[in-house]
Amino acid sequence: MDGLTDIRNLVPEIEISEGASINPDSNEAMDFTETVIYTVTAQDGISSQDWEVTVDKATIVKEDQTITFNLPDTLSQAQSPYPLEATSSSGLPVKFSVESGSASILNNNLVLTNESIVEVKAFQSGNDTLNSAEVIKTVTVIGAFNISVDVLRPDDNPLEEGLAKLFHVNGGLFQRVEFTNGELSFRNVPSDDYILQIIPTGSQTLGIFPTYYANTHFNKDASIIRVNNDLNLRMKMKAKRGEAKGNGQINGQVVKSEESSTSRISIGDQKSGEGISELVIYLLDESTKEIVSVAVTDDSGAFEMEELPQGNYEFLIDIPGLDQASTTFELPFEEQMIELSVTVYLNESGIVDFDISTVLGNENTDLNFNLYPNPTSGILFINDYFGREQEVSIISSNGAVVKIFTLNAEQSQEVDLTELDEGVYYLRSETGKLSVFKIIKN
Repeated sequence: MDGLTDIRNLVPEIEISEGASINPDSNEAMDFTETVIYTVTAQDGISSQDWEVTVDKATIVKEDQTITFNLPDTLSQAQSPYPLEATSSSGLPVKFSVESGSASILNNNLVLTNESIVEVKAFQSGNDTLNSAEVIKTVTVIGAFNISVDVLRPDDNPLEEGLAKLFHVNGGLFQRVEFTNGELSFRNVPSDDYILQIIPTGSQTLGIFPTYYANTHFNKDASIIRVNNDLNLRMKMKAKRGEAKGNGQINGQVVKSEESSTSRISIGDQKSGEGISELVIYLLDESTKEIVSVAVTDDSGAFEMEELPQGNYEFLIDIPGLDQASTTFELPFEEQMIELSVTVYLNESGIVDFDISTVLGNENTDLNFNLYPNPTSGILFINDYFGREQEVSIISSNGAVVKIFTLNAEQSQEVDLTELDEGVYYLRSETGKLSVFKIIKN
């Protein structure tokens, strides 16, 4: 008998001689999973014989099937219910079950009820021609908690307006929240270590610095917020101190560098050349590391710093998870420089490059000439210099003197930079005045 035939309700085909009878009736459906005995009585109605009928089915060779089922290694309770998806190589529907852990299945969704290690089975039971198949995945479920923060001005009154950014301690922006009246809250925060940055906004917060919890300027000094239960915190913003005034100004923009990611810096990712918003930028005194000015990039990545005194500065973009050395460059700003236009190219590893594209100077500069080509692969040409003969130093971005040459009032002059490493350099006259001629050696 064919291996797929159902022999539990089978009507046999039995032929007997005319006038004879059979019991049970041969037209009656019988269960042939066991031997069935038929009694055949002859025409005389006296003589009879029992016949044992056994039905054998052909052996069925079932095919195997496979299950494709993916599940993250870690889920937060905030992600519950989490939709489950799986497919079988046979195309038959796949079912799910929870083998262990604090979870359940509802309409093919994984419902997470508590912190635990959960085992989820995706299975297909098979049929007459297919073997059953299953795959078990393990997921660690972490808790989700709420954080409430009372954010105060330096005078202990609630901060009127602000932007809060919660970062994973090793970098990566988890969530941003705008708030008012000092009342800040984050919902469904997974168990982890975080640092919190508050950027004051609005006209009534101009005298307040961006501040990290609990009360510091830079992310490297921030207190770690360990989230494993609901938290109620309180933090006070840092007040701006009296700043030295000058006539200088920096206008700039921070943009995403080409073929890079900014996923650790912002939520979502920008296109190459697109401005990066909500970054805090500091101008630090190079020697004292005191804050001279601070700015926050707007929606286009633009920022400005005004009333700057002359001096040698460090330009710092403070980004959690990145070492300050990767987001800092030296920025000399002397008397002859009234205004700078700076473009900074950034990715999730730090500052890739920067470009001082505009320098407005005055008559006090000691260096007044044209130079080309810039960038250069080796030879730099200088012309239209009409000043006195003087020595000029080429300074690397870390302040080291890498070459000295004599500048003459000649129609054209060559400076050989072939032996210098690729990078950015500046020129300094023998009087010590540092003019921002950005030379790119490639």
